[in-house]
Amino acid sequence: MLQLEKRKQRINHLIISPPTFHPCGDDRRVVITEHKRSVPLNHVGAVLYSSNDNDDDDEGEERIDIYFTIIEPITNPADETFYRSLQTITPHRQDERATKQHIRKREGQARASSYVEYTSSSSSMMTSTASADEWCLYLQGGPGFGAPAPICGIGLEGLGDAGSWVGAALGKGFKRIVLMDQRGTGRSTPITKQTLQRKFPHLFALDDTVTSSSSEGSATTTSTTTTTLEDIEQDLQTWEKKPHLLQGEGDGEGDSEEPTNTDIRAALSAATEYITRFRADNIVLDAEAVKDCLLPVPEEDEVPTPHPWGCALGQSFGGFCLMTYLSQIPHPPKLCLFTGGIAPMLTPLDHAYARLRKKVKERNGLYYDRYPGDVALVKSIVRRLDDHNTNKREVVWLPSGGKLTARRFLQVGISLGSSPSSFASLHSLFQSAFASDDEDDVGELSRSFLKSMDSIQPFDDHPLYFLLHESIYADGGRYETSNNPSNWAADTVYDIDGGGDFDFTTSPQQQGGGNDDDGDPILLFGEVVFPWMAEGDYAELSGWGMRSLAHKLAQKDDWTPLYDADHMRTVLSSLPTTTTSSTSTIGHSKAAAAVYYDDMYVDFRSAMEVARRGDGPLEECKVWVTNEYQHSGLRDDGGRIFCKLFGMAKGTVGTPS
Repeated sequence: MLQLEKRKQRINHLIISPPTFHPCGDDRRVVITEHKRSVPLNHVGAVLYSSNDNDDDDEGEERIDIYFTIIEPITNPADETFYRSLQTITPHRQDERATKQHIRKREGQARASSYVEYTSSSSSMMTSTASADEWCLYLQGGPGFGAPAPICGIGLEGLGDAGSWVGAALGKGFKRIVLMDQRGTGRSTPITKQTLQRKFPHLFALDDTVTSSSSEGSATTTSTTTTTLEDIEQDLQTWEKKPHLLQGEGDGEGDSEEPTNTDIRAALSAATEYITRFRADNIVLDAEAVKDCLLPVPEEDEVPTPHPWGCALGQSFGGFCLMTYLSQIPHPPKLCLFTGGIAPMLTPLDHAYARLRKKVKERNGLYYDRYPGDVALVKSIVRRLDDHNTNKREVVWLPSGGKLTARRFLQVGISLGSSPSSFASLHSLFQSAFASDDEDDVGELSRSFLKSMDSIQPFDDHPLYFLLHESIYADGGRYETSNNPSNWAADTVYDIDGGGDFDFTTSPQQQGGGNDDDGDPILLFGEVVFPWMAEGDYAELSGWGMRSLAHKLAQKDDWTPLYDADHMRTVLSSLPTTTTSSTSTIGHSKAAAAVYYDDMYVDFRSAMEVARRGDGPLEECKVWVTNEYQHSGLRDDGGRIFCKLFGMAKGTVGTPS
């Protein structure tokens, strides 16, 4: 039976293209393979392996695809010979009637089967034993972003602390670096407006007929008339009374195929439920499925042995996922390394945002201190973008179809704490804003500026970053700080139209008086999401379907748990703990974290409360507090940070002192 399940598991594992070879300095080369693994949409109670050789989908069980890339060092001629053989491999069974797609699938399965067999054998230098001890999993930040691509997205150079973190990990003896596109991101069944329209077409039936009262129907830039669930229901009731407007004008042919309000309600509920499956609790089970498909098939009479990852590195939201790993998986990674990613599980969401709001204001002050001339320039840009309210000027449309409102422009502040060069990048952007340098002619925005604004704001291309942004703090009611529902917490805290620090509508020049040098600077926003983002500002987030989905998720009050403080303490305790079952044990992990004092994205104080000695869930995690880096430390100095955290977890680096 076990052999049968493993055979089915192999069917779900493919290497989708021939391996590629890359130099990475220091007389080293690596081979890169690209994999795909089918997994259940919802792991809870799901069948892990398909029983049909020709179809990965079991009847009644929805599955999605997880793509992951593996980086491995080439250490001897035999390894290179084997990997080159995968470039020309053909499946054992051929069918003249097979389609090209089916042939490619069989080729991918054959590559994957040969790969697992070879890398698990004694002839391979890739792994010293049939385990995952020398494998390192990378969990990407987000939510909503795929893993970085080797070479172009992440470097491979260096063996120690002078290169990339990948080079450092290889230098520490890890023989596999696994970069997994988290579900819904990259190539892993990506979530976009386009894919949602294809999956839930009825959800978008009202997009061309119902407009938001605060955007698609008007040009206002404030958020006082944001859609609520009550508004959504009112829309449905309105169009139920006027079905001809939903069906459109014409001769009536095909009217019977138009969705009913019942269909639209059902689509909204189904889409909401679908998106909830793309959180950390399922992401960590995807990672377990990825690991399992790379392990060798045990003998029929062999007692299954846990094979946890040797190491996992969690950057930002990836660290949140790592905390879920420590909370829910009996045998989490042996080494858990956090970089700017300790989730504020003990802090109410509005409190965490209020603390981060102060940090964002501080970063604004530092920015304007460095570029004082931008105080007036930012005010000029905001005034131009808000002119369609005060002077009825034309709305500024972006190439993507979204609107560049003042409030959307101010969201560029998301990069204020992203890297050491972020200030200079913002200054360069602002300098390019106007088509003319004439101080008396600042009405026309340059096309290059508009294209830049489209490209630097990630929400259109990565809608999970918007849809699930606040849900990563929703913890299923286990603690008082469970944040169910999230209910647009950042919108309440920022209060951008309520007269507070971030209200850009109350400055003298916005009220028709004063000049751009008067008063305090206009503050740029931090990493937060607002309900008005689905009201026309971002084309791929807008329309009745996306807007309704966003509000349903924001007001969802029955999220599943993500964190378990007791389980975290158990797996990080000094000694492994045996469970009540004589045949099962809880794994033992060691953890180390880089906590950035000036972090603008993950609140420092909240992170330290989680890692506090004596009562913190991560009290056994060794913490390195530093203000040398911004949130992008792993990208900027990855080799040094990885080596330091690795040594801290292993006990060879004396931090904290």
